[in-house]
Amino acid sequence: MPARSSSASPTRVNLVTLGCARNEVDSSEIAGRLQVGGYELVPDPDGADVVVVNTCAFVASAKKDSIDTVLAAADTGAKVVAVGCMAERYGSELAQALPEADAVLGFDAYPDLAELLADVVDGHRPAAHTPVDRRLLLPISPAARPAMAAAVSLPGHAPASGPTLLRTLLHNGPVAPLKIASGCDRRCTFCAIPSFRGAFVSRSIPEIVTEARWLAEQGVREIVLVSENSTSFGKDLPGERQLEDLLGELAHPDLVVVQGSRRGDGAGHGRQQEQRCSVLRDGGRIERPAGHRRRLRRRPRRRGDEQRGSPGDRAGLDEMSSGEHGGPSFDAGVLTW
Repeated sequence: MPARSSSASPTRVNLVTLGCARNEVDSSEIAGRLQVGGYELVPDPDGADVVVVNTCAFVASAKKDSIDTVLAAADTGAKVVAVGCMAERYGSELAQALPEADAVLGFDAYPDLAELLADVVDGHRPAAHTPVDRRLLLPISPAARPAMAAAVSLPGHAPASGPTLLRTLLHNGPVAPLKIASGCDRRCTFCAIPSFRGAFVSRSIPEIVTEARWLAEQGVREIVLVSENSTSFGKDLPGERQLEDLLGELAHPDLVVVQGSRRGDGAGHGRQQEQRCSVLRDGGRIERPAGHRRRLRRRPRRRGDEQRGSPGDRAGLDEMSSGEHGGPSFDAGVLTW
């Protein structure tokens, strides 16, 4: 049943997205679900009945921005619903500390979001979820995950009931992110993302290609491939060289594909170069934006360099470009964390 406000017109929802490009994909999924549920999306929170804040929880400043945004939304007089990473990570703790939010909903609530927002409009406060380590929701073995993933809510992935992800673009620009996977199996001590985004799960290549074609039909001319760990793409799928195969399948005369990945080693690098050339021949293009070129730092000058000239500096730059200083090596794309 379509969502209705007290004036018998569609309930107006303003959707605020904070954080990374992956959250942008999640917001477009939320927008698609709400439109199908009968809600009207509006660009201004002052004219909304409900403000949905897609929060971020990566660093302290992101958490502060999320809380400030929820408080500002509450000042408009609209109902406020917090979703996204901060809501998933802290759940009931956040709901207790932030009573201005009428609901704090995790990823598992996304399939039922239209119904839950209707409850909020009616004055109810849905129970906030209890956070769990989402890495435990899927098998340890990557190969066993695709069969089990349908039972887990994975934002940005197509549901088990349909072949494509339901999305509504929230802008009319020529660039849009496209999620190729979710989660991460790494255990970096500075990063809590795997605990609330879960174990690494790839989307299937046909699903990604179908969405890329849909984006092109919407007027998008440049897609940015995003995930928590793009270089792991396909490790849970049958076959080898899945990332390279994906790049070949994304060849489209109307699209520029920006491969957003961080390459940790040289495995498959030659094949990726070969596939990029193939995509170029087929009409699509894969580029690195000019604003994301490698930045080199000058090695501190040592005593004696004046007499030796510049070879010492050149050696430092050579080491840096090869990744021997511990920095990330770039692989024809945007570096995503």
